[in-house]
Amino acid sequence: MNDLEASTSGLKGWDLVQETLSHQSQETEDCFEISEAGQNRIQRTCSNLEGKIENVTQRTLDLEVGLQSLQSAMQENSQEVSLLKSKLERLENNARRNNVRILGVKEGLEGSDIKTFVISLLKNSFPPEGWITWKQKYSEYIGIHLNNIQGERVPKDLSKFPFILSEREATEFGLKIWHPTSVRGIF
Repeated sequence: MNDLEASTSGLKGWDLVQETLSHQSQETEDCFEISEAGQNRIQRTCSNLEGKIENVTQRTLDLEVGLQSLQSAMQENSQEVSLLKSKLERLENNARRNNVRILGVKEGLEGSDIKTFVISLLKNSFPPEGWITWKQKYSEYIGIHLNNIQGERVPKDLSKFPFILSEREATEFGLKIWHPTSVRGIF
């Protein structure tokens, strides 16, 4: 019986080994299935990420093209703004200046009433008896400005006193009028 018991116990041991092996085999298959499911999930995630990366790459390229056109437009606008600023500054400077500039007379001597100052300067500089002769000689040059704005040559003997008179004042002196609102003259 000893042999029988030993053989039975050997069979029981063998059954136990088979049961353990089958249990481990089942666990291995379960692990393999879990691993395979994990791999499938990782592959799907990678595929999704690849698609998203391609979309982001395409968007980035589109944005770069748009950015280049915006940068060139911004550079053009910057140049135009710079040009307009310089024009505006020139216009503001012209608007701030007095319209009377008399060479030989210090700045600020004209005071607040420039027209009266210029008329009195003319009357004092040219005596009444010489006025008609002067008017006949130089009235054709009214309209020429010392800064040569109109592109005409300024005669040397007229380049002493540039100023601007209103139309009424010019008619008072009997001067020729070229400009509808004012007469530019050199005296």
